[in-house]
Amino acid sequence: MSISIKDQEILKNCFKFSNNFIILTSGRAGSDFLQSCYDNHGEVASTSEKSTNLSTFIKKHLNLLPSSKEVFSALSIKELLFSFAPYINYLEKWDINKAEDYRKGDVQKYLNAMNYLLTINENDNSYLSITRIINISFSYAINKNIRKIKTILIHLHHVNKLTFYRDDLSSNDLVVLCNRSPYDLLASGVFHWKRYWVNTQQYSNCINLSKYRYVMRRSLDDYKEMKEFLNYSKSFYFTIILEKLESLDYLNRINKYLKIEDFKEYPPSTILGQKWVGDSLSTQKKSKNFGSYNTSFVKRGNPIKRLGLIDATMMSIICKERIDFYNFNPNNKYLVNLLSKNYLIRANIFSLLLLIPTKIEIQYFLDIQKTFIYIFTCKKLSRQEKIKQLRNSIIYLIIFPVEYIRMRIFRIRSFIDHIQVPQFISELN
Repeated sequence: MSISIKDQEILKNCFKFSNNFIILTSGRAGSDFLQSCYDNHGEVASTSEKSTNLSTFIKKHLNLLPSSKEVFSALSIKELLFSFAPYINYLEKWDINKAEDYRKGDVQKYLNAMNYLLTINENDNSYLSITRIINISFSYAINKNIRKIKTILIHLHHVNKLTFYRDDLSSNDLVVLCNRSPYDLLASGVFHWKRYWVNTQQYSNCINLSKYRYVMRRSLDDYKEMKEFLNYSKSFYFTIILEKLESLDYLNRINKYLKIEDFKEYPPSTILGQKWVGDSLSTQKKSKNFGSYNTSFVKRGNPIKRLGLIDATMMSIICKERIDFYNFNPNNKYLVNLLSKNYLIRANIFSLLLLIPTKIEIQYFLDIQKTFIYIFTCKKLSRQEKIKQLRNSIIYLIIFPVEYIRMRIFRIRSFIDHIQVPQFISELN
């Protein structure tokens, strides 16, 4: 079944005139939640999942275009597997039942729209154009009113994915980096992932200390990455703070910038029209509170209780300028007092604490014996997988002292960078 002339014109106009809304994140900072807020917005087209891997898919199969567009379109369905069949999403755990009345995608409509849009003159087969076509085609497949679409939402998630898109972005497009308190970025990025690795039998990762440094770097070097990947782009980029997203006016700043209709009331958090219940890393119990912004899931209180005294103190010293810039609340009188001290006092405390192991590092160390026991006794792991994880665990154990030193080097560099008051990413105003 082909597309009518009328629908062809509507699809082409959507591709020609809609702007782009790129969502990125500096860690576990609410990017999935932000995307879910626009699931029901009538003027926004999107798939129901992250577009992180689309650039890899396009790069691998770009040689099929334009001569084998039908094959390219058919292969792209695999990249939208969870959007077309959300009930099998074992990664995000959407908890959508096959029998539920979610917005179901018509595969044939998707393929028809893809095959048509890939042939229009306005398509230059760039990564951005093809990603836009995929998003528009999926929205067409779930019967969204394409005539109303003004914005294409692309959830790239990782900042480095901008490499494939930045040259084609325009001044009408918006790039948003989701962010939150550095204390919570660190705690969530470390503890939630460790629980996830245990639950998914990836035990060797539980003693890979480089993961701790990765979370720190991703949380604190966001402004460097954004500048690196968007320095010569025409698009504007801003940050959105998760703690402030509880305000409807704050969320509507995005809508105003994109020139789409404001939310009249706070939107439900949904996936294909069904309540979003958090991802597989979320530690909160599924409850009636899911499907909307909930302060108790975001503002986690005293950082010392979560991170320990050393890490909370070091994060305060390193991130003072960031905390002041975004007006983050430390939620602890000791940390508030510490942040009020001058540079010399903070530098001395930093020097005294630099070599002391943190609560997180001690936990990584204490998990070594537990990890080997898990690997040996786990019945779900094959013999080959056990050998692989044992080998990795031994390597992580050997390089543990090296990672310990590298973390200290990173902290020193980050402290020096922050006291020079760098150009942090401005909030959308």
